Order: sequence, then C-alpha cells, then structure tokens
Amino acid sequence: MSQTPYHRRAGGLGLVLAGLSIASCIHVPASQEPESQPQLSLVDITAPVRGSGEPELSRLGTSSAALLRKAWILDQTARSRKATQVLNSILYARPGPAPTVEALAYYIRSGTFARQGDPERALEDATLARQLAVSPELQRLLDERLGSINPSRRVVAKPAGPAPTALTMPRQSWNAGRPNPRKLDPMVQVDRLTIHHSATVSRSTNQTAVATQIRGFQQFHMGDRGWGDIGYHYLIDPAGRIWEGRDMKYQGAHAGGDNNVHNVGICLLGKFTADGQRPSGQQIQAMEQLVAALVGRYSIPLSDVKTHKEFIPQTVCPGPLLQPYVTQMRRNLATLAASQNPTAAAIGK
Repeated sequence: MSQTPYHRRAGGLGLVLAGLSIASCIHVPASQEPESQPQLSLVDITAPVRGSGEPELSRLGTSSAALLRKAWILDQTARSRKATQVLNSILYARPGPAPTVEALAYYIRSGTFARQGDPERALEDATLARQLAVSPELQRLLDERLGSINPSRRVVAKPAGPAPTALTMPRQSWNAGRPNPRKLDPMVQVDRLTIHHSATVSRSTNQTAVATQIRGFQQFHMGDRGWGDIGYHYLIDPAGRIWEGRDMKYQGAHAGGDNNVHNVGICLLGKFTADGQRPSGQQIQAMEQLVAALVGRYSIPLSDVKTHKEFIPQTVCPGPLLQPYVTQMRRNLATLAASQNPTAAAIGK
C-alpha cells in the first residue's frame, strides 16, 4: 500500500487575522483634524489627488488602506521612489499582507516602477497583482497595464469554464521519469479527492522552472520514499497551469495509507503558511475548475472533497492560507448543484 507523502510538519501554528481599519475611541481636540482612514477599495485608494496631496498625507493613519492611499498620492505627485518605499514596507512586512492588500500594493508599485523607467519590474509586479486580483475592475486595469507595458503579454479573453483537460500539461512536458508499476496499486474507481500543498515556497510562473520542480518531486518520491511514481495525480502551479502527475489508473501516495484508496491527489505548488506565501488567483481558479470537472466526471460527493489536514489533523497541509479557499469552493459547488437540481442540495451534506 502507498505511504504518506513528504510534507513539512508544524505544531501549534496559529494565524492571527488583523482588521484593516482602526476604530477610534480617543477624543480628538477640536484644533486637530482626525486621521484619515480610507476604506480598502480600489475606488478609495485611487481617488483623484487634490493639488500636492500634502493636506491629505498629513492626516493619513497607519492602516493598510491608509498606507496604500499614501503611496498612491506620492506616486501621482511625482514622488514615485518614496511611494515605492511605502509599498515595500507593506509587501515585506511579517506576517505578510492580506491578498487584497497585496494585490493593490503590487498594482501601485508596478506604476511606480514604470514611472522610474524600469519596465521589467513593472511587468513583474503587474503580473503578480493580476494573479491576486479578485475585483473585476482591478483585473481589467491590470490587463490593460500588462498589454501597455509589453504588447506580447497582452491578455486575451478566454472562454468561461474551459475543460480541465485543455489546461493540463501532460507528463512529457515535465520530462517525467518512467514509473515502476510493481510499486503501484490500481485505482479501480474514484470516489473522493484530496487537496494538498507542496510545502515548499513556489512563486515562479516560468514553465521550465516549474517542470524542473515537479521532476524533482518525482525523483524524491521514487528515490527517497521508494514509491512507484510521483505521489500526486495533478499539480497546479502559480500561473494556474494544471500538470499531469501520476496516471489516474493508479492510486496516489498523498493522503496516508488506506486514505489513498480511490482518492485523487491534487497538489498546489507553494507553502501556504504564515511564513510562506498565499495561493495565486490563477491557482485557486484552476483548482476550482479541476475539482468541479472531477466531481462531475466521477460523481464524487462534496463531503468527500477534502484537504490532507481533514484526514490527518496533525499535519499543517494544505496550509491555513489555502484551507479557507477549499472550504468556500465546496460551498460554491453545493450552491451550483442545488441551483441546477434542487434534489442535489444534499450532495454537500
């Protein structure tokens, strides 16, 4: 029987979610103006700047939204280097910023780099922001910016909901080594799936770099772990590409012992813990598309769409920064099933 895959373990890991606005209960003398606390929205952060912006800058507080607004004002008033410094203080803080804050910070910083004559870094930041952006308006602005910085990278609209097979990178694309069938168990049937992270920081969207990383996983699983092949059936990189791992006709080695029986293993590349990174928007979208296709193809109950931690509580996998996305994905799929067929509402129970 296949064994438990390698994941870094962490005990007693807690995640503190800090609020983005500060509720003031301190009396402000009438002679002083209160600190300005803009809301964390694209409209508030990028609102037009009046004059030099100095009066507003003097009133801004220290919340994430206020710092983003400060950077925007500085950049819009020809102080792009100072704006970059403010944005760096957000992006490199520990623990890192929330995804919405991070997306806005990269968006603004891509503009500061462009104005400083550094199109390469501007393109890199715009790409990172586009991966994180959730707001349709911010996505549109970033698509325009990516196209203006480098026309060869212009985003072309894609049909909604492409089939996962169209997104899958076959095994030969990462130069997969030959599996050892004698160490593999037949899948027979599929009735559940499990989401993992690779537990290694992975931010590169370069296809060659990702292929090398996946080949490294296979070599570790086969050489060090003694398995018949890479442990996962699918792997999803930060660019949202879905890579074919172990052949679906074989059981995986990802959830531990009998948990692997009839179980599809899906691994998102990255370390989604407080000291790691957040999953990209493309990864989350690809995960949702792949899971929806597998659930439909194999009639998998949503109660059997799990994460590694839901099988083995002591593991940190898939990380506290990914777990909420999986929970929300199950809710979304249950809602969709109920809307298409009222009797299907029970599928997620």
